Amino acid sequence: MSRATRHKRPVHALLCGDSWTNLATHPKYPDTLPDWITVTNSGVAGQPIATVSGGNPLQSRLASELAAAPAADLVVICSAGINDTLYTSTTLEQMQAAIADITAQVKAANKWPIWCGIPTLAGYTAKNAQVIAQEAWMAEHCRQELAGFISLIDDFCEGGEIKAEYDRDGGHFNAAGAALLADKVVNEIHCSAWRKAAVA
Repeated sequence: MSRATRHKRPVHALLCGDSWTNLATHPKYPDTLPDWITVTNSGVAGQPIATVSGGNPLQSRLASELAAAPAADLVVICSAGINDTLYTSTTLEQMQAAIADITAQVKAANKWPIWCGIPTLAGYTAKNAQVIAQEAWMAEHCRQELAGFISLIDDFCEGGEIKAEYDRDGGHFNAAGAALLADKVVNEIHCSAWRKAAVA
C-alpha cells in the first residue's frame, strides 16, 4: 500500500511555488495528491521566491496568501526558488536569508512548512554548484526548524540532470516524476503531523 492511500485525516495544503507547482501545460505533483489533501495552489509560473530577485516573489506575497488560507490543519509547501538560482544573480547567501524568512513567516502564522528543493539541470553546470550547496544548507535548516524537506536531487537527478525516467523537457518532471514527488509530499505531511505534536 502506498503512503498516499494510508492516511484519511483531512489536511489542507497551501502550495507556494512556480511552474513546478502550478503550470497547466506540465504534469505537476498537486494533480496526483490523494483526495484527503485539499489544495490551494498559489504557485506563479516563472516567479522567484526571494524579494531581491525582483518579479512577484513568494517572500513578499506570502503574508497575504497565509491570511487567505484556511486556519486549521494547514501545511505550507514551498518550492525553493529554481527561478532565482538559475535565472538571476541572487547569491546563495541571499537565498538562505529568503528561505529562512519564509520559514519564519509560516511558523509565525502557526502553520507548518515543507520545503521542496530544486534539481540540478543539464546546461546549467555553473549554477548546479549553487543548487547543490543550497540543497545541503536547506536540509540542515529544515532539520533545525523541524520543517519538512524533500530533496529534488536525491532520487530525481543523476549526473547533473533530471533522470530520463522523470524528465519532461530538461527543466520539469514528467508524469512519473510528478507522481513520485507527490508521494514524497504525502510522506512529509505525515512527518509534519508528528513534528507538530512533538513541539505542542
